[in-house]
Amino acid sequence: AHSVVTGSFDSAYTMTVTSQSDAVPGGGMTMTMAAKWLGPCAADQKPGDMIMGNGMKMNIVDMQKRLPSQGILPPR
Repeated sequence: AHSVVTGSFDSAYTMTVTSQSDAVPGGGMTMTMAAKWLGPCAADQKPGDMIMGNGMKMNIVDMQKRLPSQGILPPR
């Protein structure tokens, strides 16, 4: 996989990830994510919360705590 991040982390950034794998249909994929600062967190938010386009809320800090300490993703 290869990632490119552009922009400013205090206002807006874009990350493009390109990966190649025999496990992915077509042999690879490219994913682009754009993020921007919208203002201070709401009362029900905590550091690491991400609100996806469909309204689903995820916390990247909590997700990282669930991964093994070696940084290897668990098998699916």
